[in-house]
Amino acid sequence: MTRPTGISILAIIQLLSSLLYLVIGGLAVWVAFELGGILGIFAAFFSLILFIIGLIGLIIFWGLWNLKTWAYWLALFLNLLALLTQSGDIYGNIFSFAVSLIVVIYLLVPQTRNAFY
Repeated sequence: MTRPTGISILAIIQLLSSLLYLVIGGLAVWVAFELGGILGIFAAFFSLILFIIGLIGLIIFWGLWNLKTWAYWLALFLNLLALLTQSGDIYGNIFSFAVSLIVVIYLLVPQTRNAFY
């Protein structure tokens, strides 16, 4: 099956987001080395979390790009989770909330869902 354009766009957005997490994680490692001590340990832990999120994002990108069913469900779950966690502060994070909402709606469209099966 041919990958719909919307899924290609979604996958590329996922790729860019993942790369951003990896870059920020790298900066956090640099900060950890600069700070040292207990603050450095916290920064190193923070950078590890960012790297893990970035790597998971790269895996999801690959799955979306290749129309893997597990990537569909994982992307849907993580965006629903993002909506739930951001709903308390919708005005402070309106862009992230809107992107997650659009992704969830797009993934629930029958034609999109069918592309992964």
